[in-house]
Amino acid sequence: MSRRDRFAALLIGVPGALFCLGALGVFVGRVFNNELATFPRIPSNEYYLAVGEAYSGGFVTGFFLCFSLVLVAVASGAWFEARRSRRAVPAPGRPVPEGGRD
Repeated sequence: MSRRDRFAALLIGVPGALFCLGALGVFVGRVFNNELATFPRIPSNEYYLAVGEAYSGGFVTGFFLCFSLVLVAVASGAWFEARRSRRAVPAPGRPVPEGGRD
């Protein structure tokens, strides 16, 4: 993964994860405060549709949160691997220690 690709993944992943965390917090707050359907005498069919709509929104938000976190994890993992492989290459004129790395 090139430096440009890592930057693009972080540029998409970090704001996406932050936005999804905010949206997930709003969803959990709605569920915690029981604000899904507040109509006094709502028919059971409409109640279940309202609950299903709210939970499907939470599911979609959770999916995109996972997607954004994967982008961040892949970009940061590639960055750490690139740093590690650069450190493993010995400098010119420096002998390689026995066992590979120092």
